[in-house]
Amino acid sequence: MHVVESGGFPSNRSSSNRSFSKRWPFDGWPTSSEVGGLQLSFSLSKRLRRRVQDLRRVVRSPGRHTNRWSFGSDIRSAAPRSAHLWLFLLAVSTLGAPAAFGDQFIVKQNGGGTHTTIQSAINDASDGDEIIVFPATFLEKINFLGKAIFVHGTDPSDPDVVDDTVIDASGAGHVVTFESGEPSSAVLEGFTIQHGSETHGGGIYCINGASPTIRRNVITQNFCVLNGSGIHCSGGASPYIVDNQILENITEGRGGGVFCESSSARIEGNFIRENQAPGSSGGAIHLGAGTDAAIVIGNTMIGNLAVFGAGIHLEASDARIERNKIIGNFALPRGGGISIVDGSPTIINNVIAGNLANIAAGLDCNAGSPLIRNNSFIANWAVESSIILLLNGSNATLTGNIIAHSPSGVGVKAVTGSTVSSHYNCYYGNVDGDFAG
Repeated sequence: MHVVESGGFPSNRSSSNRSFSKRWPFDGWPTSSEVGGLQLSFSLSKRLRRRVQDLRRVVRSPGRHTNRWSFGSDIRSAAPRSAHLWLFLLAVSTLGAPAAFGDQFIVKQNGGGTHTTIQSAINDASDGDEIIVFPATFLEKINFLGKAIFVHGTDPSDPDVVDDTVIDASGAGHVVTFESGEPSSAVLEGFTIQHGSETHGGGIYCINGASPTIRRNVITQNFCVLNGSGIHCSGGASPYIVDNQILENITEGRGGGVFCESSSARIEGNFIRENQAPGSSGGAIHLGAGTDAAIVIGNTMIGNLAVFGAGIHLEASDARIERNKIIGNFALPRGGGISIVDGSPTIINNVIAGNLANIAAGLDCNAGSPLIRNNSFIANWAVESSIILLLNGSNATLTGNIIAHSPSGVGVKAVTGSTVSSHYNCYYGNVDGDFAG
């Protein structure tokens, strides 16, 4: 069994949770049946294939083929064989059937649907219901109210439709709120979420153990005073944030794009560009205490700005940072790509390139113990000092990295009691040298 990821935006992969085969479950060998994003493969023996073919003939002519089946004596006398066949058929044929939605609500701003506002549809919905929102600019704020519902635009795979399906808070609070323990089956997909303004979480506010799926949205031009202008996650909230564009959000505090604290969020496949935390840390993403189980994987972060960690800032976090592209971000003074304070995060298989900082253009580590493995630190520009800086008792393990083509600053520098365990790294083309300590 393997997991098939949900559809992509901006990568335009189609969503798997609403497209199911209506074929007989065992047509073709092996067959596949999608169940809520999981794809199960069945490889059946030739004997079992014949049994299924017999079963299909029973469906077409129930009275003609039952003599070819031999059930155990424990059930042979309980009822006619054809009844047993039908029960067995029902069990087999529903192996791959998706859970059906409940009621369906249509939101059209100018009438013609069941509702004219998104929140009124949410108010009337129950767990398992689906809300389809037609393109318009909805000047409202929405709250999922703890419901396991699927709220989506008409075509989340079409960027033009997403651009035209707007939820706009007009600067009057969170645009979208998850605060009542919403599960992963509470899905928000296919919207432009803009103009939120709050103390925490201008765009999306996710707290109190809520763990929704936030997928294929554009989250842009939101503001907050403290933490998480694009998306805020805290209080045990563990959302799945996947395939969104998170653009041009600004905070006076931490986490211009995404802020997580006391959260096991999975942040995957997002395009995070030109977000700002000009007074603090985490231009694109800030991960604070209580995010040891958080995963940041397969994202692209470009042109973000912060004081510390313009790409990602980790503070007392053991999170996993994997297969991201962290490119062209700017920090003043430290950590153009990544900054670490305390904690033992895993930094693996990332491209960290073209970032700029006064000190530590690629990665800055203050009293941390990171594992830094198989990354490419390319053409990062440190006005002073180094590309990777370890200070204040940091103890880093560097294995299999490329640290190259830095036009200013040494490759790696360890100071103030810090140590480096270095294995199989490749240094070349660094103007001020490869290593200093």
